[in-house]
Amino acid sequence: MRRYSLFAYMKTILVADTENLTHQVLVGPSLLFAPVLMSGAQYIDIFAPCIFYEIGGGQQLIENKWTQLSVVEADVPLFIRAGHIIPLHRTMNAQSLMNVTTDSAQLCVALGPLINGTMNATGEMFVDDKQTITFTAILRMQWLQFQLLSHPEISCSNNTSVRINGVKIYGSGASDDGVHTLSLDLWHNLCLGNLNFITSLPPSIQ
Repeated sequence: MRRYSLFAYMKTILVADTENLTHQVLVGPSLLFAPVLMSGAQYIDIFAPCIFYEIGGGQQLIENKWTQLSVVEADVPLFIRAGHIIPLHRTMNAQSLMNVTTDSAQLCVALGPLINGTMNATGEMFVDDKQTITFTAILRMQWLQFQLLSHPEISCSNNTSVRINGVKIYGSGASDDGVHTLSLDLWHNLCLGNLNFITSLPPSIQ
C-alpha cells in the first residue's frame, strides 16, 4: 500500500512528544501562534519545528528546540518562519475589515539560511478577489544589498496598486535585537509591471 511506503518519511517529519504541544498552533506555512493562556503567566515554553522569529521582538526560535519566552498576560506571541514573507496591515484606526485590507501593508521578511552568499524569503499578498501577488526578498551579504521583487506579472484592466509602508527584516544580523526596519513608502501599480526595489543595508551586519 502507498501509505505504508511513506512510513520512514512520516516518522522523519513527525515531532516527538507532540502530545505536549497543546498551547501552540501553526497557522498556514508561515506563522506559529503561542497564546498566553494562564492567568499571571510570566513565561511560556514553545517548541519550534524549524527556525522562527518573534514578530516584533525578533527573538529566534531554534529548530527542534524548546524555547522559554518571557511574557505578560496581555501578550500575543506570534512567530514567522524563516524563509517566509507575510504582509501586516495597521489596525489602530481601522473601522472595518475593508479599511484594513485596503490600507497600506508592512512586509515582515524572515530570511532563510545563508546559501552561496545570499539569504532568501518568499510570500504572497492578497490584493483583491482576482489578484494575489508573490514577493521575493533577497539579501546579498557581499554587497549588503537587499532586493524586493514582485512576480509574476499580472494582467488587469483596472489600476491595481499595492502600497508598502515599511519592511521589517528578521535574521539579517543588521541589528542587535534581531529586527532591521526599512523605513520606506512604496506605491506600485502592478498593472505597469513587477516591483523591483533595491537598497543597501548598514555595514553593521555580521
